Amino acid sequence: MFKPAKRWLVGHALKKEAPDKTDWENRTSDYKIVGYGVPEHGNGYVQVQKIEMDQIVGRKEVGKVPGSYEWEPVDFDISGAPGELSIQHFYYGDSLIYTGYWSYLWGTISLLAIRRYLRFAISQRFFNARTRFRQDRIRILQELVDRDINAGDDNQFGGFGRKKFDNFFLMAEFYGTRIFNHPRFEQEQRRLELMLESLVESGEIAKDKDNDNYEIYPKSISTISNFEKEERRHKLKVLQNWLIVILTAIIAGVGIIALYA
Repeated sequence: MFKPAKRWLVGHALKKEAPDKTDWENRTSDYKIVGYGVPEHGNGYVQVQKIEMDQIVGRKEVGKVPGSYEWEPVDFDISGAPGELSIQHFYYGDSLIYTGYWSYLWGTISLLAIRRYLRFAISQRFFNARTRFRQDRIRILQELVDRDINAGDDNQFGGFGRKKFDNFFLMAEFYGTRIFNHPRFEQEQRRLELMLESLVESGEIAKDKDNDNYEIYPKSISTISNFEKEERRHKLKVLQNWLIVILTAIIAGVGIIALYA
């Protein structure tokens, strides 16, 4: 790509100044971080601060000790960039990375950030409308037991212990990551916390006071078994009541017909 085109693209990306600290909670942000190389993936990444004619002015990532980096001022001609152009675009809570001049050019022309945001906003609205929250403590207990049984080697003890549950990540396991953008997320998370505390009080699960994780107790199996028995009895009783109503209606109908026959 020619120098004027590179200069224009870098200048275009630098139009909206990035804040000193990335604020992921700021849903009204639209800015880009421009650099060369891969940020936080090794020594040598250059973050662009401004462009003067064909001269890039910025700061270079320098490793002092493994895993720790500092910055030092740097400037170079745009044709002698130390790595591939990398532009991280933060747009209303979303983040995407353009790698190379052509990638950024096409993303800008095709309104990639806007299209991603609209797709996310529309799908999130549908998710919010159709999500039904679990409000039955026994149903929640059944899900915890199922997850514990199916955990296998994914639990924290390599398959030889109970699976640990965290209230925050349980919300994601139950509903998916879109739940974090649901308008009722905080209220439903508190409701789930109360239900889990209720299960702790009744002895179906235990809570680790050090890290607030929950763990299934064997009692949960008998609780679910008793609940299912009660459910079957209830359904049988409802069925019997309906049969009595139907039989009564039939007998009454036969009596009326016999009366007028």
